[in-house]
Amino acid sequence: MKNVTFATMATIMAYGAPVCAQDFTGPYVQAGLGVAKGHSEIDFSDWFNDKVDETQLNGTLAAGYAQSFGDFNIGANIAYTLDDQKAGRTIQDFPGNAAEKGDAVSVRVKHMWAVNLEPGVHVGSRGLLYGKLSYSWADGVWRFERPLFRDSSTGPMKLKGYGLGAGYKHDLAPGLYGFTEVQKTWFDRADVPITVVTEGVTSTYLDRYDVATTMAVVGIGFRFSALAQNRSDETNAWASETIWSGPYVGVHAGYTSLKPDYSEPVVPNEPRSVNPNANGIGGGVLAGYNIQTNGIVAGWEADFGLANANADANPNLFNDYSAFDLKWNSHLRARVGYPVGKTMIFAAGGLALARIGVDDVDAAWGEQTKTYVGFTLGGGVEHAVTKNLSIRAEYLFDKYGKKEGGIGGEYHYNFDVNPSTHNARAAVAYRF
Repeated sequence: MKNVTFATMATIMAYGAPVCAQDFTGPYVQAGLGVAKGHSEIDFSDWFNDKVDETQLNGTLAAGYAQSFGDFNIGANIAYTLDDQKAGRTIQDFPGNAAEKGDAVSVRVKHMWAVNLEPGVHVGSRGLLYGKLSYSWADGVWRFERPLFRDSSTGPMKLKGYGLGAGYKHDLAPGLYGFTEVQKTWFDRADVPITVVTEGVTSTYLDRYDVATTMAVVGIGFRFSALAQNRSDETNAWASETIWSGPYVGVHAGYTSLKPDYSEPVVPNEPRSVNPNANGIGGGVLAGYNIQTNGIVAGWEADFGLANANADANPNLFNDYSAFDLKWNSHLRARVGYPVGKTMIFAAGGLALARIGVDDVDAAWGEQTKTYVGFTLGGGVEHAVTKNLSIRAEYLFDKYGKKEGGIGGEYHYNFDVNPSTHNARAAVAYRF
């Protein structure tokens, strides 16, 4: 992660001194994908102190406003991190009991939001170099597992903190820009009491967690002020032209609901089946190509997105130890649309992929994550705001093939997952 961070910063800082530049004034939205690392210092009272970290793919969505003042620019936005961030896991042997080995403590950061202030300076004729000052808040989750006793404890933490970073935006076309940025966030220390019962004896420990995250992302964004600039130069003549043809790129974001349809058919005398809702927010990028002819638009589109859709273990469910997590999904679809003026109604269908995890939160068992393949069907409405920029709303239903899995531990067991997802999302696309 250090190499990624330094390489990103070197790229950002390599653009030189400011001259007359592109104006980045106005409201904007942006989406980025990249590498994230979660850091934790775990201080378990009278036992151990350890520093751990974990790295994973992650992404962000942001919306904000910027204002230029000559060579300088000031912007502010609110941002959401798309996926849960693992922040480290440590394995420890308990010194008070020679048989108690492999106890595990782990940390996860969920639902991370940030308000960012971004002072910047124009670079070259099309760039903006900026710093990032942020205030962040998130839901933290700690987990303590003891394999010897086959038990586990978990609980929430409210995390708040501050961040610093830097980034660079480069104007690619009217309204469209690319960006790269790196940011580190330090959360305030969380003090957590943990109570465990060992052979009838209750003990309470005070855990202290110092959590931080580092992200390096690249992405694309749209400046809505370009719409007014385009309208001043255009007439409505393009409404009757072949405006949908050609390649395009864009970003999407919305609501995702996973139905895992989970069952354990081979557990003797104890059949387990459950189908909870794993709901959350997802977002990502898309690209495609259209051909418009004889009043019909036909084309293909590929997308990839991260999701923060999960269902925690629930003791009221039959399989009270199972938790479910949709990590990412992707589609390769054919689209057929019927345009009416600047608006197009379309249907789409094709291939769907998803990465789904099943976690037995009982200690000494584990988690199994697999990639599922299936089909997607859906449709929506897309509106051309300008000749090059369009917005859309759509619904996708994804159905995946059933897969068998198994989780090992002292007692191995098998299960089936036959998942499906419902996706309601919005998108912004730029046609070249």
